[in-house]
Amino acid sequence: MWRWLRYRPRRYRRRWGIATPDALRARKETVLDVIVELHDDGLAAWMLRLPPGAPATWPAECGGAGRHLMVAAGALIHQGKPLPYESLAFAYAGEGRPDACAGPDGAEVLIMQYPQPDAGLLGGASAPYSMDGR
Repeated sequence: MWRWLRYRPRRYRRRWGIATPDALRARKETVLDVIVELHDDGLAAWMLRLPPGAPATWPAECGGAGRHLMVAAGALIHQGKPLPYESLAFAYAGEGRPDACAGPDGAEVLIMQYPQPDAGLLGGASAPYSMDGR
């Protein structure tokens, strides 16, 4: 079976990229790039690009089942604590917007919003879904 598989160079297609440290520090305005358009079930993804010290303002709650946020460049400051490059955070649906801002060098934050579970596909096999994660 394995003999039929051939090596092929990997190809990547991206519509967005991560800023260099110099570009991050030079940014003057907040930009929100759409990576995955918002779907009816709440699935979506964005890249939030923040200049140094700017407040983190991302899309309001829009029907998803929670969000993962990953610091893709720079750092975020949340509740007085730095969240450096590659930090991950999770926000449950209904939590609202956090109190965070970009660090002294700016920040780029990947926001990945999960869809609401489809009860028809689960067939009652999973535990009830809770908005607050319990």
